[in-house]
Amino acid sequence: EVQQAAGQISSLQDEVSSVTEHWKRDTQRLEANLVEASREGLASKDRCEALGRELRTKELDLHHNANRLEVSGKEAEQLRQQLQQTRDESGKKELALRAQIEEERSSTERLRTELKKVASQTSELAAVQSELTSRAAEIGRLRAENAALTAMSTSSGAREAQGSENQ
Repeated sequence: EVQQAAGQISSLQDEVSSVTEHWKRDTQRLEANLVEASREGLASKDRCEALGRELRTKELDLHHNANRLEVSGKEAEQLRQQLQQTRDESGKKELALRAQIEEERSSTERLRTELKKVASQTSELAAVQSELTSRAAEIGRLRAENAALTAMSTSSGAREAQGSENQ
């Protein structure tokens, strides 16, 4: 009966060791995945920050261009007042101003596209951060299970030692 109990304890210890080793490998794999995901998250964050800086620069350019456009509008008004005297010349300038307005509109559209890209990358970053949080929780759960298994193994070893002393 003692041999049978010793065999069961040994079998249980082997099973605990196997599960513990399995959890250690899984924990290491998850930690490696977490490190890689963190690197990717930081790289995405850096790209988003760079795009944010670029967007701010473009917004400043747009503001300056809007101011220039306003000034150009005032010049256009002055040219209209002189239109009767210099119709041919003012016609050319008006066409140039319209082209500049169209260029500003095109630039604004490009900025909107860039802003959409930044928003998309921000969303991707949030997803990566969510995944990191999930993986960290999984690692915590695995560590707790590993600790419980280790405690069970230690408890089984203590019972086996006590059983041996009782004999």
